[in-house]
Amino acid sequence: MKDSKLAGDKGLVLKTRAKHHAISAQLLRPFVFDSKPLIIQYEVNFQSGLDCGGAYVKLLTQTPDLDLDQFTDKTPYTIMFGPDKCGEDFKLHFIFRHKNPKTGEFEEKHAKKPDSDLRTYFTDKKTHLFEVLVDQTVVNSGSLLSDMTPAVNPAAEIEDPDDQKPEDWDERPKIQDPAASKPEDWDEDAPAQIADEDAVKPDGWLDDEPEYIGDPEAVKPEDWDEDMDGEWEAPQVPNPLCETAPGCGEWKRPMIDNPNHKGKWKSPMIDNPNYQGVWKPRKVVNPVFFEDLQPFRMSAFSAVGLELCCRRKERRRGESCREGGRGGREGGRGGHGRRALTWPPAALTWSTCSSHLATCSSHLATCSSHLATCSSHLATCSSHLATCSSHLATCSFSPGTCSSHLATCSSHLATCSSHLLTCSSHLLTCSSHLLTCSSHLLTCSSHLLTCSSHLATCSSHLATCSSHLATCSSHLATCSSHLATCSSHLATCSSHLATCSSHLATCSSHLLTCSSHLLHVLRDGT
Repeated sequence: MKDSKLAGDKGLVLKTRAKHHAISAQLLRPFVFDSKPLIIQYEVNFQSGLDCGGAYVKLLTQTPDLDLDQFTDKTPYTIMFGPDKCGEDFKLHFIFRHKNPKTGEFEEKHAKKPDSDLRTYFTDKKTHLFEVLVDQTVVNSGSLLSDMTPAVNPAAEIEDPDDQKPEDWDERPKIQDPAASKPEDWDEDAPAQIADEDAVKPDGWLDDEPEYIGDPEAVKPEDWDEDMDGEWEAPQVPNPLCETAPGCGEWKRPMIDNPNHKGKWKSPMIDNPNYQGVWKPRKVVNPVFFEDLQPFRMSAFSAVGLELCCRRKERRRGESCREGGRGGREGGRGGHGRRALTWPPAALTWSTCSSHLATCSSHLATCSSHLATCSSHLATCSSHLATCSSHLATCSFSPGTCSSHLATCSSHLATCSSHLLTCSSHLLTCSSHLLTCSSHLLTCSSHLLTCSSHLATCSSHLATCSSHLATCSSHLATCSSHLATCSSHLATCSSHLATCSSHLATCSSHLLTCSSHLLHVLRDGT
């Protein structure tokens, strides 16, 4: 470890930049969430600083098919937490996967954004302890029931998506007084400003001196062509005589506000007798409502994994390392050394891409709904601002109603501020959704390109195999021919051997006959 005060201090170090790394190990026994508290501590040290990357601990869910040799970002986990930073975007993730008691499906629950400034923890190049506190200082805390997004328990009632605002619904708190009429002495044509008749020209004003004069020291350039460039004129400079005088040139009376100016007459605003308030959809029972009062009882975990990434700084703002990325991944399983793994994992299939596209469609639909809501809010704000303008105009000739009007305007402005904050939140959410969709689409595109490459490779291998099979068939045919020839030769050889055996038998008979004759000759002497 660099700059460590402990002699021989060692740790797992990332081998290369712009890569994903992972390592995992089995626990001695699974941890079951019952009444015992859970405290996790791990150590991460950005020894060379960090431009863009993250370092996460994952408590891997106990499942029958858990295979640490195939540990990827898709391996099911119970809890995940750790720092994430890119550029000036600093995050500290704390996520747990909650099982829906009605459907059995799992959903990620994210902790609220920490209140503390995380910048120093990424830049001071020191080791920090993570317990959802850093260096023993709490940076984020809260309740699993109330401080997670989305909430563990859905709302018991939701707005009816089929409810629509009636066409005759009146949301205007104020309207123009239909009984009011413009006063006879109201002059709409009076100018806003008039010349000050009480003004007097200052003594020493130089009426005959221009404010600017031609520079007496300027000289016409030698290459000036009046036919092409026109008549030459010296550049203008401030008149030195005007520097000590009150002014030069024609004196004009200064303009002042016209006390008789009233502007265009507008009818004063009064309370709308038909005002029905801001319309909201009626509430209906949430069909997917459930109540889990013990979210701490999560899925048991039986292994721990470390997932780390160090990427180049050009990662898009808002993108998280945990959302994946292209490039290599290095790592391994605890106790078995380091081994190369493929990143992105091959486990991401067509169904995953289809799921990403469905998620993107849902996000876009949500964004459309948010934008429609924002448009409605902006229209309401425009109406409120028009009402406020009318109130302010009324104040000019009816001071007694100003306090009431100003209070109404303050209320309208507060409502508008709330709407604008809501719209800003919606737009930020939409931006996040669009970035997530872009990431998913890039990931799917990468997988499609990889699949195309694999298919091309497979086609090449199949063509090679076909060629090899044709060659093998030819060789087998030749071998069959050779075997037939050999069989024929063997049959001929067998026939020759039989003939030879017959000849040998004949020869043996002849030898026996000869031997018998010789014995007779030797015995009889004849």
